[in-house]
Amino acid sequence: MAEFSKLVVTRKGQALIAKMLAGTATDIDFTKVAASDAEYQVEELEGLDSLNGIMQEAEVSRKTRTNEVAVKVETAFSNMKLTVGYHMKVLGLYALDPDDGEILYAACVELSGNCYMPPYNGITVSGAYIQLVTTVGNADNVSLEVNPAAIATIGDIQYLQEQISEIQVFIGMDEGGAGGHISASVSDPAGVHGLRFNHNELQVKDAEGNWKSAGGGASAVSAHNEDEEAHADIRQAVKNAQDAADKAAEAISKIAYTVDVVPTQNGTLTYTGGVLTPSWNSFNPSTLEISGQTSGTDAGTYNAIFTLKEGYTWADGTKTPKTVPWTIGRATVAVPTQNGNPAYTGQAQSPTWSGYDTAKMTIGGTTTGTNAGTYPATFIPGANYQWPDGSTTAKTVNWTISKAAGSLTLNKTSMTLSAAALSGTITATRAGNGAISAVSSAPSVASVSVSDNIITVTGKAAGSATITVSVGEGSNHAAPANKTCSVTVTLPTKTLNGNSWATVKEASDAGTGANYWAVGDTKAITLNGAVQGFTFSNVTVNAFIIGFNHNATREGGNRIHFLIGKISGKDVALCDSKYHNSGSDAGFRMNQSNSNAGGWNGSYMRKTVLGNSGSPANPPANSLMAALPADLRNNLKTTTKYTDNTGNAQNNASSVTATTDYLFLLAEFEVFGSRSYANSAEQNYQKQYDYFKAGNSRIAYNHTNTGSAVWWWCRSPSYTDTNSFPCVWTDGTGSGSSAYYSAGVRPGFSV
Repeated sequence: MAEFSKLVVTRKGQALIAKMLAGTATDIDFTKVAASDAEYQVEELEGLDSLNGIMQEAEVSRKTRTNEVAVKVETAFSNMKLTVGYHMKVLGLYALDPDDGEILYAACVELSGNCYMPPYNGITVSGAYIQLVTTVGNADNVSLEVNPAAIATIGDIQYLQEQISEIQVFIGMDEGGAGGHISASVSDPAGVHGLRFNHNELQVKDAEGNWKSAGGGASAVSAHNEDEEAHADIRQAVKNAQDAADKAAEAISKIAYTVDVVPTQNGTLTYTGGVLTPSWNSFNPSTLEISGQTSGTDAGTYNAIFTLKEGYTWADGTKTPKTVPWTIGRATVAVPTQNGNPAYTGQAQSPTWSGYDTAKMTIGGTTTGTNAGTYPATFIPGANYQWPDGSTTAKTVNWTISKAAGSLTLNKTSMTLSAAALSGTITATRAGNGAISAVSSAPSVASVSVSDNIITVTGKAAGSATITVSVGEGSNHAAPANKTCSVTVTLPTKTLNGNSWATVKEASDAGTGANYWAVGDTKAITLNGAVQGFTFSNVTVNAFIIGFNHNATREGGNRIHFLIGKISGKDVALCDSKYHNSGSDAGFRMNQSNSNAGGWNGSYMRKTVLGNSGSPANPPANSLMAALPADLRNNLKTTTKYTDNTGNAQNNASSVTATTDYLFLLAEFEVFGSRSYANSAEQNYQKQYDYFKAGNSRIAYNHTNTGSAVWWWCRSPSYTDTNSFPCVWTDGTGSGSSAYYSAGVRPGFSV
């Protein structure tokens, strides 16, 4: 069977009640009831302005005051005009508002899901009788007038009874069973039904309308009255009317002894810890007795039982006791909040709470923490309590551990950078894991980068800068105050000749030589000493840059390659007094014999003339290395050179091997970028120097006579014969010459 929720007054209905109580509306007139198949929840009803999915509407057939503040509204639905069946899920009660017209006053939802109104099939008529009881504030202000066509009233029934009585009297069927109508009418001179009693004689009217004696007198009248066939149709009509009147009278008597409304709880009760007893709407002790759970302490639902007194019936026709639930609501308790804010210590901590009462709620969730941050605790009210929003589910309350104060220290507060050490590091130590950053006050003087807690400072130009180190907030620590480190940068000058060879080496070691100087830049050196029969006496000649990190993967990185020499901007070669002469005596020869056997490695030039058989710290006597100034020798680096070290016209790749030299001659490929005479495999290990690749002149002049061009040696043995080495001829082209000729020498070195 159908089960509807309590009728919920909408906000517009509440507004109408307020208008009535304020006097702006004189009364409330309920107009109709609508049935809908739309889905609504009970908690949605109060906010409704209208219903969706209305399937039927019915006029209000009866309105009855049940008490001072409630009215019962009755109506009925029939499927006679219904073509599509539906589930009656929502009922809406409508009323007239003086300002807004017809409004949705109240609504209720069907809870069982069993209230189905089928379509009319032409045979079976289905219907639903609806009683709605609603609060109105003042029942005296409710209009009780209804459409008389909607349903028969008690007055209608009484009128029907009066009409039946008149008929009974008219035809002689009064409470005595006879007389009235027949007796009075037959004695009339006009007669009735063709009979009259005239002059003590019963007369009948013949076919011509003449009265004739019937005989029998009063006995004939009596016989006529007792004849069951007389007035049979009238008797049946009267009987039917009497039956209807009897039933109506029975219904009226039932109304007088019917309890229309089952009592409901009046108002609300809230848990106090003490015993509480509800008050009741529509409870008349003269008609009902109450039992069951009539008082309670804890929040929850209780069941009272209402029993009819003798002679009374419920509106549904039953007499069995009604069980009515009533409730004690939960007391409201505030949601706790964190009291104070502990700071990170590295140890586990728990918050303190404002408003936390163990007698009223339980705590859960995360109640301890170590790291700074936010943690979710949960609170659940006890069985007799609820939150201010009416809920009873767990509330999440976030609590925090704040960050501890941060700290920062640097392992140095000042540093000096130079070409020897163009960069330096600062180690930052901080509490926690905050990100470390650093900025330079003068990035053009000193740049800065950070990796984890290491700050790298790189010198860019001579000058001063201040490095400021900062630490951001960490997981558990606040940002500390900044720290600084002062930086002084001393770097080489842009003019090569203005720097010591030690400074040049510093830049070379740092791989920054090209930042200051360019290929072709010169630096003066002074030669002093005898070199295989020729003496240099304070001969100033310029060494010039021919490449930075030339062929570094094979010859060594962080090196600046130089070539001797230039004088007054003119390319020169060192020449002895035996220039362009052959023979076996001393001089600037590749070999003292006319042979290229042993290649560059075994040559007289490499070991003896240049002095690679010794070292800069202990140069061989009468060698060019010994004639170099000491500050240059002290900063020389070895250079790995690949050359044919076999000779004897062996054009094999296996003949190309490495030597480690302080001073060296250039190979044919290093000068020209191609080879004509050298072992074809040399070029696989060599690169042309940038100086010559740029197109600079290969012509050199005698250092003792700069007006005279000379030819100068290359270190590669000729693969075409067994006695010659390639050379750069006086016109700058490639050529070859016998090993025992004295020629110009242009030694190379690296620092």
